[in-house]
Amino acid sequence: NDSSGRGSPDNKESDSPDNNANGSSVRRVSFASKVGGHMLRENSLMLSDLTEVTTPSAFGVSVDVIESILKCPKVSASLNPVQKSGLEKVYRYLNQENASMSIPGSIIDTCETSSVSAYLASEFGGISFRASGVDGANVARAVKSLRKASKANSFIRQLSNSVAERNESLPPSMYLPHEWNALSTESKMKLQSMLSWESLSKWNFDVFEISKIPGVESDEVSSTLLFLGWAIVASPHSQKAMSNSIDISKGNTSSDNESVEMSNGYNFVTKFNFSPNTLCQFLRSIAADYVRENPYHNAIHASDVLQTTHSILQLGGLAFSSGSLETYSVLLAAIIHDVGHPGKNNAYMMNTFSDLSIRYNNISILENHHLALAFSRLLGARRQRDLDILGGLNPHDHETARKIIVDSVLGTDMSRHFTSIATLKGRLDSLEKNSSAADPRSEWKGEEALFVLKFILHAADISNPAKKFFVEWADLVLEEFFAQGDAEMMHGLPVSPLCHRKTTGRAESQIGFTNFVVKPTFEQLARCIPAIRNEVLPTIEKKLKLLERRKMQGRC
Repeated sequence: NDSSGRGSPDNKESDSPDNNANGSSVRRVSFASKVGGHMLRENSLMLSDLTEVTTPSAFGVSVDVIESILKCPKVSASLNPVQKSGLEKVYRYLNQENASMSIPGSIIDTCETSSVSAYLASEFGGISFRASGVDGANVARAVKSLRKASKANSFIRQLSNSVAERNESLPPSMYLPHEWNALSTESKMKLQSMLSWESLSKWNFDVFEISKIPGVESDEVSSTLLFLGWAIVASPHSQKAMSNSIDISKGNTSSDNESVEMSNGYNFVTKFNFSPNTLCQFLRSIAADYVRENPYHNAIHASDVLQTTHSILQLGGLAFSSGSLETYSVLLAAIIHDVGHPGKNNAYMMNTFSDLSIRYNNISILENHHLALAFSRLLGARRQRDLDILGGLNPHDHETARKIIVDSVLGTDMSRHFTSIATLKGRLDSLEKNSSAADPRSEWKGEEALFVLKFILHAADISNPAKKFFVEWADLVLEEFFAQGDAEMMHGLPVSPLCHRKTTGRAESQIGFTNFVVKPTFEQLARCIPAIRNEVLPTIEKKLKLLERRKMQGRC
């Protein structure tokens, strides 16, 4: 059974009459002799009535052969109704998506008596035939071989199905993504340490260090977002599963492992009725649509924003969440907030009259694109149930979650930034002036509290200058800006601010962005979440002083 499928890149043998590169393994035969020499003689058909083809034992060529037999009027007419009907059924079966995984039982059972079935047995079993008919001994061996193959294929299908079912039915604290199992023990131990609840909640968490762990990122695999998303959204079960895995690798198979505190985590898995496997399927799908070639807006950035959103929630942002559903929704929004980003901003989309700008009428173009791309997996005709992380919600909660995700991602549109800051500041000023409560935050309810929760994602999205590793992020974002500037010059467009590689000063650009955007954002957020005042604002001040020194020294 050739499982390469039609058009497989690994099966590129040409159908050209001149192709003999494979020597004796590729023979030139006519359809007629393979269908049965006696039919040619009885109906006085000429070999020229049929097209000769190269017939390697390949799935795609075999399907083409059957199609040619059915479409050739003289050969088709020579088949009796039973043969023709049987061949049509086999053709339809082989054209199914799972055909390469199965040998039809009708072929196995009738290849001793049917020349059509014998032909198919030849192609899939590699049996030689004489022009005058079928070699009975070869057929007998073929039947035995094919039955074994059929049983093997059946076993493979059952095993594949059982693995999928097992992944879905595993207790959450036993599930491990296959990417984890592919890592070395050393990489697993490093990853487990970094993905502990305590580590994930730190403000200066280094997402670059995750991506540099051997086996996490490569040309073939990009798993940073998968691991971060699984560790945070499936907590505390993900931490428990990692701990158990490490213990087993060390030879400790005791089931009494209490190294992970199960109270440290969101426990969304049980609250919202989805499996860690479904979550990981979703994360893989989303990560695949982040553009790896983008220097900045890629899955590593999404991972950083997810972890930063989680960190702000743990610093005190959870006070503005009315429950787990709102928290779950804003974390999902962080995961998808830039999916499919083309590496150019909204202004570029508008100025080039891109398809996206036309589709979304120049309104939050990229943000709407990210949302549509993500929700196309979860809703509508293209819904993929195996990765639907909202599938366990009742209709009311589903609608609520979607609205929060949509509003949160739209809130990352920088054109809304100053309006959002003014709204937050105005509400805080009013509360501090008029509230008699010891902690005015206690009066934030409903939509007002939800506004702060959604604002947290926006703050996380622009938080790089408030982090320890801001220089690395600054270099990446400017590299992407400069690429846009180059494209704008090529199209004869005005170069956007900070996008001209010859006139943009690195230090100066970061000083302006930090002073006018980042610092005011976290100053207002600190009024809502006091821990930010001590945890984040001092880092911003240090970075500003460093940038000022670099500017004075002309270093960047």
